[in-house]
Amino acid sequence: MKNIVIVHGIGGIEKEPYFPHLKEFCENELGLTVFMPSLGSYRENITYEMWKEYFDKNILSHINKNTIFVGQSLGTQFVVKYLTEKNLDIKAYISCAAPFDINDLKSSAPERAFSFEPTSKLFKPTAEQFESFKAKPFPKYSLFCDNDIFYNQDNLEKYSTAIGSKPMLIYGKGHFNFDAGVFELNELEDLLKQIND
Repeated sequence: MKNIVIVHGIGGIEKEPYFPHLKEFCENELGLTVFMPSLGSYRENITYEMWKEYFDKNILSHINKNTIFVGQSLGTQFVVKYLTEKNLDIKAYISCAAPFDINDLKSSAPERAFSFEPTSKLFKPTAEQFESFKAKPFPKYSLFCDNDIFYNQDNLEKYSTAIGSKPMLIYGKGHFNFDAGVFELNELEDLLKQIND
């Protein structure tokens, strides 16, 4: 089965404005089965183990070599940890607004971001997990912006280097969130179309 797994960030699925259009695009244009779980947010004291348990029960059995993964922000930390722990090979992985060090925030980041750290620490991959993920044979891509409101560009670039992905710098779309008004992420959809062909 050709499918896609889309993993949201720390604010919860409702904080990802481009997700609804992305889901519709994947279903209607690409013919993919979409798994886009709502896994909770930092406000609900989420942990990596909680997300892992959900995936083990509801998604793991659907993951195969025709599966594409997309992660946004905290979701990019989860994908590295989870796929490494399960030793899974997939069709492709795309990270969006992914920092290498999720707790290394810009000093100018919104004040709310500094309350994320206790949650973020639970998801942060180890150096060994990054290395294992990098060694996996499937193609990897990293989309990030020149004006991310949470993370400096060198932090975003370091994630791409750490997983061995193709870096794709996008201009003016921030953290791909409501603050930047990103309700469609065309660069991501174009990339998915190429991967799915």
